[in-house]
Amino acid sequence: MHKTAIYKTNHRPNQVQIRRSGRSFHLSLRQILILCSAAFLLFMTVWISMVLIGHALIDERKLAAYRHPDSMPVQGMDAPIPRDYVHLNEMPDYLRNAFVAIEDHRFENHIGIDPIALARSLWVDLVQGHKAQGGSTITMQLARNMFLTNEKTFDRKWKEMLISVYLEQRFSKDEILEMYLNNIYFGHGIYGIEGAASYYFNKTVRYGSNDKPLINLSEAAILASLPKAPESYSPVRNWDKAKTRQQLVLRRMNDLGYISQDQRESAIGQQVFIKPAS
Repeated sequence: MHKTAIYKTNHRPNQVQIRRSGRSFHLSLRQILILCSAAFLLFMTVWISMVLIGHALIDERKLAAYRHPDSMPVQGMDAPIPRDYVHLNEMPDYLRNAFVAIEDHRFENHIGIDPIALARSLWVDLVQGHKAQGGSTITMQLARNMFLTNEKTFDRKWKEMLISVYLEQRFSKDEILEMYLNNIYFGHGIYGIEGAASYYFNKTVRYGSNDKPLINLSEAAILASLPKAPESYSPVRNWDKAKTRQQLVLRRMNDLGYISQDQRESAIGQQVFIKPAS
């Protein structure tokens, strides 16, 4: 097997010689710069195309309604559902951190798509021979919930990624997470984090509320456990599964430095009162 050697020639300054399989050719620094520039332009062309296609795939009226503080669209915007919208800065940090820890711990660093999570998901799916992991970021989940269906097809996944890239360019991380928390499905026909806190615990996620007490860390971890499978992990229907999932959320928060070990143990041991299902 021939080795590849890259080195400066002694005869021609500012030139790189590449020798492979007994042959050699020269690249000047100017040619290297041209190649790098071409690669950068290709990347930017692909990136801009993804953003533009993502923009074309969204419904601006629906997006505006999702960000509206009082309602969300259903059936073509004709019948808005009243919803108590809570801004992110009104929620406790541990609530935000619980969702990020369990759903998308690289949320603050990715561009809407997490290549590591997607590669891991693909590998697990190939090994197990069936769809086992999704690899979706919070932004991708938001894109799916707002504009797409839950059908498991490559076409939907591709659209989901394109819309996610666009959303990340248009909105801040806080705005994306705020939309996500206020519109995600929590089971039993409940959408939005405030509705879920009220339904399960008869509490609120809004600081300073005079009507209901604020949810604690233990309850926040239960809410964060629901998006993966709302009906399956519902504490109303299956407390044991909900408790197991809650402990996973708390462990992830501890591993990522969001809470201390003492806080984790305290939250696990704290008694949670579930509001009876109506």
